Amino acid sequence: MKKISLVLAGLLLIAPSAQAIPHLQLYIEGATYDAGLESWVTTASSFKLWVIGDVGASGTIFDVKLAASMYGTSGSISITASTANGIFDPSTPDVPIGLGMDETQFMPGGVNYSPVFNHPVATHAEYADADFHEFWRLGDFDQTDSPIGDFIDGYPSTFPHSGQINAYDVSVTGWGPVHWDAFNHTVSSNPGEKYWFVPPSHDATAFPEPGTLALLGLGLAGAGLRFRRRK
Repeated sequence: MKKISLVLAGLLLIAPSAQAIPHLQLYIEGATYDAGLESWVTTASSFKLWVIGDVGASGTIFDVKLAASMYGTSGSISITASTANGIFDPSTPDVPIGLGMDETQFMPGGVNYSPVFNHPVATHAEYADADFHEFWRLGDFDQTDSPIGDFIDGYPSTFPHSGQINAYDVSVTGWGPVHWDAFNHTVSSNPGEKYWFVPPSHDATAFPEPGTLALLGLGLAGAGLRFRRRK
């Protein structure tokens, strides 16, 4: 019995890793994964951003929203539908619909989570105090035509799931750091609507100024560590 119990315990420990791919995750082509920030990081002002939905495992992810947390006094962000490079991505997504900067109308059930702003978009709590937040509607993720892997620590070596990749050409002007998240929900008979967001370990950040990356990175990494300890 003791041996069986040990085997079962080992299986329980192993099981979560088999389901490690998030429902939603982000990736920036050519970016570096920064373990301190737990984020894909680029210093470019123009880049290709992937929003990845594990549709094959989760089912349709409805009305996916993209969110940006921006630092600075003013600037602009342009987002154009594109296709991913280096992976099978046969379809170009619809043109993203800009939703402006009023976060209250995009929360589950219309609930205003301000000023906390850490569910569901600013999944890194330190980004809740960004100067501005902007939103785009990307539509439903319901395709299983692209291979999906776990975009954490580095580019995946295996792609065990199938799902949808929406790639966008992004250009940032004027803003300092811009942190990216995505969110929305699946529907099932039990428990019904369930909201998902890009976990803190699978998101993306653009630092157009390399010097800003070095300075801000230390502060955000420390803030993230303090937040995880509180959790």
